[in-house]
Amino acid sequence: NLIDRDFGGIVPVAENPSNEDRALIEQVQDSYGKVGTLIEKGKLSAALKAVMDSIASANKYIVDEKPWDESVLASGRAKEVIGTLAIFIENANKLMYPFVPHASQRVYEAFGGEGTIAPMPRHAESSSQQGVLTGDYERGATWQFSTEWQGRQLTDGKATIFNKFKLEDIIQAFNDLD
Repeated sequence: NLIDRDFGGIVPVAENPSNEDRALIEQVQDSYGKVGTLIEKGKLSAALKAVMDSIASANKYIVDEKPWDESVLASGRAKEVIGTLAIFIENANKLMYPFVPHASQRVYEAFGGEGTIAPMPRHAESSSQQGVLTGDYERGATWQFSTEWQGRQLTDGKATIFNKFKLEDIIQAFNDLD
């Protein structure tokens, strides 16, 4: 990956963000309120779609900014782009956690996280026939914007975390749950 190849496995720090960098960061920052509200209302498909729309914007940002291009590397812009993407990935990973906790854990570990990003939910008995899904919500990742991954050493810059999925397939799987 680019962090391993071009930055010695250390996540670069974005120090001089451009307007495009700031827009991407603001988008993921604003997603916490929107996605959280949708989850609280039980609108899981809409919440997941909101996160995936944000991720699609990040994909467009990558294509537009071309951090792999030699001229972008030579200008120093790649450092800002990769640093911005690290902030985005850190936060998008927390936003995805309610939907794909195991995948979020793998991303967290790849970016040098230790322990668990958040305790896994568990089924508990209750007065209802089905019981409840609960967990230890006092520890682990917080539902707020952060930039802790900048400057971290990747654990394995050559590891494939997961393969690409089509957004339509993911949304269909969640629609089938509703």
